[in-house]
Amino acid sequence: MKAGALQALDVSYCGLDDASLRDLVVMPLSDYPGLLQSLSVSGNPGRLPAHILPGLLRYLTEIRDLNLSGSIQAESFIEGSLLPFAALKCMESLEELDISGYKVSSQCQLRKFRLTDSFFFQVDEATFLDLERFLEYRSWRFEQGQPLRFHKLVLNHCRITGTQAARLFHAIGVDHGMHLHLSGNAIEDGIEDLTAAIRSDSGPAGLHLEMIEFKHESAYLSLLASLTHADHLTHLSLAGTGPSPGPCTPALLQTLSTFLSTNTSITALDLSGFSGKLDDGQLPAGFGAALAGLATNTTLTHLRIRNQNLHPAAGARMSTPFPSSTVHPLVHPIAYPLLFLENHTN
Repeated sequence: MKAGALQALDVSYCGLDDASLRDLVVMPLSDYPGLLQSLSVSGNPGRLPAHILPGLLRYLTEIRDLNLSGSIQAESFIEGSLLPFAALKCMESLEELDISGYKVSSQCQLRKFRLTDSFFFQVDEATFLDLERFLEYRSWRFEQGQPLRFHKLVLNHCRITGTQAARLFHAIGVDHGMHLHLSGNAIEDGIEDLTAAIRSDSGPAGLHLEMIEFKHESAYLSLLASLTHADHLTHLSLAGTGPSPGPCTPALLQTLSTFLSTNTSITALDLSGFSGKLDDGQLPAGFGAALAGLATNTTLTHLRIRNQNLHPAAGARMSTPFPSSTVHPLVHPIAYPLLFLENHTN
């Protein structure tokens, strides 16, 4: 196969091993550098060695969508950045980048942090610094009236802390239309830095913080309080995110209700839960009372709440449109649902 003849290659979830990935991706691109615009190798048991990626990027100058989620094998001996700034800067057509799941091996000398009862390691600092620098460059280009196409960065399950997330927010700048995915990261570590960044109005227009369990409710409430006053955030997903299982406290109800009633920028919000055999992420039973805050919200147009502990009364509460709110229940089955409620109580 000659890569020069391809514009898009998606071999996600194809059961490919290490050798197959090299045969399908690395060798063709190296031998026939071409105009590949979309590449996805996610979801395969095989991995691409981290040390080959910087060289591989030289052949992807026309790439728009690069999805390497769960496909990079960290190596203790790699020197420098996985994504060199010089290479990213040359990828003028890049729109979306996903390196979810990339983390260095335990031999690397990086700061460790505790998540539940295990120790994990962060994305290597060299790669993080180059991503930070690239976002700053994007912000500068935006301010110069020469915006890059790049608008989506996915760093799910990369062991990003709240402090690192804050650095990304500041690098993104103010109201530059970026979408940032940080699901499954330990942002509770350094949450004070992240909430300060949110309050400063730096950061993305779209933010995904899904499947994050806060050991301390106060940290989750601090996040909600900062999001309440975000002025440029328009899309927010907190699906599967919340405090550790426990009772629904008055503080949670008050903070969530205030968030729903006060925020004036978010138009699309996902507060869905998650329930699986090995993992759960749901808000405590009774939180539906906080939906009363929607009564005065005039900005939100799309709200999704699936697989949560909603009391049947919550559905009844939402059956009558709030006079001041822009969120209304689904009336006509064929219409696009502005409000999506599914009650999964037992």
